[in-house]
Amino acid sequence: MAVIKPPITGDLVLDSWLNQITQALNTGVVGASAGGTSQVKSGASGFNTATIYLYARTSSDSAPSAMNEETTYTYKTGVLVNGDSHDGVSNGLGPNDAWFRDVPSGSGGYLWVTTVHVADTGAVETIGSSSWSAVTKLAEKGEQGKFAVELYKRSTNAPSAPTDVTWTYATSAITGNNSASWALAVPAGTDQVWISSAIFDPASGATNITSWGTPFQGGTTGPAGAAGTNNATVAIYQKNTSASSAPANPSGTFTYTFSTGVLSAGTFNSWSQTIPTLAKGEYLWMKHATASSTTNTDSIPASEFSTAAVTGASGIDGNSVAVVELFQVSTSNSSAPADPSGTFTYTFSNNTLSGGTLNGWTQSIPTVPAGQYLWVIQASAVSDTSTDSIAASEFSTAIVVSAAGAAGSDSIAVKLTSSKYVIAYDENGLNPSPSSITLTATASNVTNGFFKFTGDEISDESSFTDGSSALSDTFSVSVPAAFADWTNPSTLRVGVSEADQNELAFDTISIPAIQQGADGYTVVVTNESHTLPASSAGVVSSYSGSGTTISVFKGATQLTGITSGTPSASQFTVTVANNSDITEGSQSASSNNIVIADHSGMSNSVDSLKIDYTITVRPANSNLTFLKSQTLTKSKVGATGATGSQGPAGSDGSDGSDGSDGATGPRQTVGRVYRTATDANAPTAPTNSNSTFSFSSNAFTTLPSGWSETPPTPNTSDSNPYWQCTFSAVEASAGGTVTETFGSPVKVIEFDGIVKFTNSNTLSDGSTSIVPPKVFRQTGTPTAVSSGDLWIDTDDNNKLYVASGSGTSNWVLSQDSTAASALATAAQNTANSKIATFRQDNVPTALAAGDIWVDTNDGNKMYIALAAGADQVATNEWVTAQDAAIATAQAAADSKSKVFRQDNTPTAIAAGDVWIDTNDNNEMYIASGSGTSNWVREDFVNLINNNTTTIDGGKITAASIQAAQIDSNAITTAKLAAGAITAAKLDADAITGKNILIGDLAVNTSTGAVTSGEGFKAIGTGTGAGIVAMGDATTNITVHPSSGLLTLNGNVVGTANINSQAVTRSTQAELSSAEEYGQTEETVLTVAMANSTNPSTFMGSFVVYFQTGSQAAQGNPANTTNVKVKLNGTVIDSLDQTHTGSSSSLQSWVWRGNIFEANTSTGTNTFTITVGAANNFGGGGDTTPEVQVGTNLVVQEFKR
Repeated sequence: MAVIKPPITGDLVLDSWLNQITQALNTGVVGASAGGTSQVKSGASGFNTATIYLYARTSSDSAPSAMNEETTYTYKTGVLVNGDSHDGVSNGLGPNDAWFRDVPSGSGGYLWVTTVHVADTGAVETIGSSSWSAVTKLAEKGEQGKFAVELYKRSTNAPSAPTDVTWTYATSAITGNNSASWALAVPAGTDQVWISSAIFDPASGATNITSWGTPFQGGTTGPAGAAGTNNATVAIYQKNTSASSAPANPSGTFTYTFSTGVLSAGTFNSWSQTIPTLAKGEYLWMKHATASSTTNTDSIPASEFSTAAVTGASGIDGNSVAVVELFQVSTSNSSAPADPSGTFTYTFSNNTLSGGTLNGWTQSIPTVPAGQYLWVIQASAVSDTSTDSIAASEFSTAIVVSAAGAAGSDSIAVKLTSSKYVIAYDENGLNPSPSSITLTATASNVTNGFFKFTGDEISDESSFTDGSSALSDTFSVSVPAAFADWTNPSTLRVGVSEADQNELAFDTISIPAIQQGADGYTVVVTNESHTLPASSAGVVSSYSGSGTTISVFKGATQLTGITSGTPSASQFTVTVANNSDITEGSQSASSNNIVIADHSGMSNSVDSLKIDYTITVRPANSNLTFLKSQTLTKSKVGATGATGSQGPAGSDGSDGSDGSDGATGPRQTVGRVYRTATDANAPTAPTNSNSTFSFSSNAFTTLPSGWSETPPTPNTSDSNPYWQCTFSAVEASAGGTVTETFGSPVKVIEFDGIVKFTNSNTLSDGSTSIVPPKVFRQTGTPTAVSSGDLWIDTDDNNKLYVASGSGTSNWVLSQDSTAASALATAAQNTANSKIATFRQDNVPTALAAGDIWVDTNDGNKMYIALAAGADQVATNEWVTAQDAAIATAQAAADSKSKVFRQDNTPTAIAAGDVWIDTNDNNEMYIASGSGTSNWVREDFVNLINNNTTTIDGGKITAASIQAAQIDSNAITTAKLAAGAITAAKLDADAITGKNILIGDLAVNTSTGAVTSGEGFKAIGTGTGAGIVAMGDATTNITVHPSSGLLTLNGNVVGTANINSQAVTRSTQAELSSAEEYGQTEETVLTVAMANSTNPSTFMGSFVVYFQTGSQAAQGNPANTTNVKVKLNGTVIDSLDQTHTGSSSSLQSWVWRGNIFEANTSTGTNTFTITVGAANNFGGGGDTTPEVQVGTNLVVQEFKR
């Protein structure tokens, strides 16, 4: 994944925002924008990635065996283990345990390496043996060759060879009586140089040289050269209050002495070789002449001095300016957290805010939990002193700047801050303030951070080193003495890794230097870093927006860009350094800028490149150049990953979107269990067979006696140690069998002496006691307990006081007066370099370009002056500096509801706020009003039943709710509204007997015996048994096949129990001659119904029974091919079955449905049963269709 780098504009406010937004994008907390409108939403889960190296040594030039085993890698801890718990650190991996995470020690002269790159959204990666790269030779030990060691000596005559000078190989130094006259370097002097040498062979095993060769001449002293010419440029200075009228010229003839650089004689007329200090409004004039002579002096007539010219002027006192940001995390992206209150004091030197009431806001960007939002407010600090007062009302309206991604793995980030963000030099480019800065790197989501600092002005660290704490480290940067030696701006970088030296995240900051006095040049490249979309093969799909615009300012005055020729003092040119891996865009001049068109033709094999631009300006008729760069980086489409073991892989997309979530995977956990009593020797650890871990309670339900998940409370009288052992619990599948694995018991607590814990302030080892000093960190004067107590005064730059006694009046300031003076001088120098800032409600008159006006009666809106004397809001005068996107973002934020995700009752901001109770199975509550007492638990089943919430078909995707998504017994009668289920809502044949009544019904048609079958339930067995046709806990309707009686709760049903026309007609008829094989017969049954005045009126239900004969002709089995049943001429069902039973068996079929009156004149419904050709109904002549019709007829399907 490409890392996005923020562009640097030179605008401190804008750069601060760009840096934070880019960092948020790199860590995955800001969702993508759609349709050109800024949107803040939860991002998809990010990928964990890692490149793992394994090393092995051999004594011969033969590669070791490749990795042949499966390993598991944990992203968060960086631990790699195999099935034997070898981690490649204390125990090797692979064949013969030969592979290690770090370069192994040993005498083997050949070093080999194998690597694997892994990436996943999960926390743990399983690496197969075939995933590792081919074994590659990384290095081999070479033989050190022979070399010569030379000694030097000056002498007028040839000296003898040294006799007791010893050169030692380990130290490369010489010792002995003659070492004062012989040396390893040529000594100073004028005598002849003599050299004595010896050859050293490291392979011989020797450790030193004691025998030296005959000295030989190293060269002779040449003749004295001719006297050289001394040359010097002599400058003299004078100040006055005019920029156009030069001071009076010097007169007479001067003498310049080269050895001292002093100009004497002549009449200076107030000119001096020393640059005078300028007061406000004064100008520095300079004249210069050239001194050239072969002697130590030269005469310079006054006429040889150049015409006086202005070289500098004093600047006005400037202001310190800073943007103060406060952050707070909230579960709502619509209701902002409460504003801070009171008045704050901002200290420019350490970027701290004190005083006031923050109400949960903080200057540090907090971690944003999943599903929550990061809010920010801003205020401007402007002052010509070291501090500025900021009222809470000056902070901007809070806006949402980011949201946490959902349920992703922990992301790793590092933030780089500096003790100073601007270096100030005086008007001569000297005396920097501060003289050094301290960089602080703070990492998140790493186990033990290793840091590497690189960048301008520092000697790059070559490797990652352990931080000063697990999550932070500092680095000191010395500021060069001269302004010209500072890379402006200097880019400083820090990377963070775990101990494996693989960089996990990085951050950069830019620190500019400013020089008082003459206007400086500012070069702005609008698109310093650009990402190009590309395929996995590196083919760029679009170069749109890859060009850039280059602007140059001298002070606040913009220069004019030209595409050819030599620039004048008000112009500049741009030269593009050709890069063979891309075709650079063409230049054109537009609105004082140089526009570089979109680039093209980037090489497919190059993923990132840099284009250098040389910007040339011409002050004082001499060229001055600046180098700016533009970085182009490809964002390649990632290759499709292997399908995960959990759930189907997501479909490929051109933008590499995440696939569908997989099915719930098996759970696993690790922890410790403790012995509740002491043991002299290691006890027996628990096992899988005597321990049970439950994921529902996340605890053991069974452990052997004497073991517990709770650490024991030790007693000082215990003589034996306490023990613990680690465990892991892993499900075989989601919700499946849990396997527990325990490690060997290890000692956790053991006392070998008397240990006593008390709640006093005294520390004691049993014989000696001390009372440590009490430390107060507060704003008001504390009451010292005793002499030596410390007080850090937090509202006075954290000054340190030491108590000389108890009480409030014995505090003594502990401060180095020299350091205090230096701090005061540094603060004054910083203040002198600032621009003017106006904080008022009417338009001020600008003193110079770059001045700032905060309009206090217009929401503290900020304006910047483009010219001195600006006194109105207009083009080229006062112009707004506010980002218009803030209002858009605020409007979007104001439209949202606040969501709380916590275990305690929150305070609702307004009606409609949502609270998810995390310690009560994520129950959801909705606020009916503000406060803590208006939360209403939402029961969505009741909402649906009460018609307060309606889910219609348009809101449910077809086939999205299957039986698998509905819990057993989840839908009951109590959850269905009356009339909710109608015939129109049921598929054909959706309700059968097996869906209505548990149990089966089977009737033996020969004996009338009743057994349980599908759809009905039999009461008893045999011919006298009853058939429960319908019933519940209090009602049973039973049909007794032996008697033909219908009983209700055991009582025979009579006419008193039957409503009028409850069963209107039961008609039977036989096919007249259907016993002949191969004939087509038709039986018509007409059932009379009461007339209706409404043709659509429901008139009742019908059941048609059809049964074959009991004797098959000629022993042929009965079959029922092409049997149709019609209702009023419309086919309602048909059969095409073959019965393969015995010749004497019966078969019967049932058709059922509802009747709506269709003939108001006759009130009849006609059922037609057609038996087609190629049928055999047997010879018994009892093929009988039957129709039952009734308005209250309960239709059940059964088979006999």
